[in-house]
Amino acid sequence: MNGSIEPETNFCHIGNLPPPPQIAGELGLSQRTVDRHVSDILTRLNVRTRAAATALAVEHGLIGMGVSG
Repeated sequence: MNGSIEPETNFCHIGNLPPPPQIAGELGLSQRTVDRHVSDILTRLNVRTRAAATALAVEHGLIGMGVSG
């Protein structure tokens, strides 16, 4: 990985991401950089939380609920 986050390709996975400190460590970025990217994604989606971003992705059929049975 090149140490960058691509907001447009990763927003569907935002609810499944590990906490920012873990992301920062894995990508070699500062936690502040990761927090900024997450905040930018949430702003673009007009939502306040990662959970709301996940709900939006489910609502638009971008990800499934993963419910079986």
